[in-house]
Amino acid sequence: MAWQVKRTRADGTRTIRVAWRDKTRGGKTQSETFLASQKQAADSFLRDVEAAGNQWPEGCIPGEGYPPPNPNPSG
Repeated sequence: MAWQVKRTRADGTRTIRVAWRDKTRGGKTQSETFLASQKQAADSFLRDVEAAGNQWPEGCIPGEGYPPPNPNPSG
């Protein structure tokens, strides 16, 4: 089960951290941080983590997110 932690950084920036225990990494806590203004993206990512069995979702690059779609999939 994934969860969200809302925080305010020292500079006043509000963030949402999506965290979960990744069974494939020895039960270590994994996380990805979003700006509070990206609430929908954080909620969507949490659902993706849970759908992937509490692992990094396929195609997601830790710390970078999902790569943009390839505009030319044939080449």
